[in-house]
Amino acid sequence: MLELRASDLILCDKEMLERDYEGREADLLYRVGMPDGEEVYVFILQELQSSVDYTMIFRILVYVVNTLVKHFMGTDKNTRERAGFRLPAMVPIVFYNGQERWTAVTNLRDYQRGGDIFGNHILNLEYYLVDLAQVEEEYILSTNTVLDNIMYCDKFRKKLELAGAIRRAYGRVEGLGRQELEEFRTAVREDSNVEEELGDLLFAAVKAGRFAGVDGEAALQGACEKFIRRFRAVEALAEGPLDALDVPELETLWRRAKEQET
Repeated sequence: MLELRASDLILCDKEMLERDYEGREADLLYRVGMPDGEEVYVFILQELQSSVDYTMIFRILVYVVNTLVKHFMGTDKNTRERAGFRLPAMVPIVFYNGQERWTAVTNLRDYQRGGDIFGNHILNLEYYLVDLAQVEEEYILSTNTVLDNIMYCDKFRKKLELAGAIRRAYGRVEGLGRQELEEFRTAVREDSNVEEELGDLLFAAVKAGRFAGVDGEAALQGACEKFIRRFRAVEALAEGPLDALDVPELETLWRRAKEQET
């Protein structure tokens, strides 16, 4: 299998996430540029529950088909009808944190009656299972991403062990946020990869919020509303047009607007 680095993965927009037969979205969808210029999609399902989902392979089949249909229909008709047109590969990965052993089938052939009889002549699909109970703690902590820290905490069920894991992961995530912020600042100074680094920074912030039980979209909406409220307060405090004020004067008004809320 091709070895990938974190920098090879490009997080896709939420609009690209498709749903399964019950209307549930995949958790994450990444686009990967291959050496030959083609693209591959890697989608991740975080099965954060205590029981085995025996319908998982069918859920993944629906994800894959829906995503490929969207890709096909979004491609120019003349392009998709050419002899050389190919669909992007889809690589499904399932993260499981349950305590009981995962016993659901991992490929579509085994989910079909007579699958062993017809061999390669029937539709097949297989997902890669990451069973957190089988992953060594040292291996998870060998790298520091938000997902690494979520996986680390998911290994523990006893209250004292989980509390210790959360404290350790919190310090690691805090450092990760600083790292992503510094990489973004460097990209801005050098005017290179700004969009990619901003995406990494926002992704780290959203995943850190999820780790803390905070909805990222709701937090952003609240921040926007707070900014609008304070900006209107600044306009009310100003004795004239804002564009006539210098930066120190605007900062003074902003501090006064903040103080009015306390």
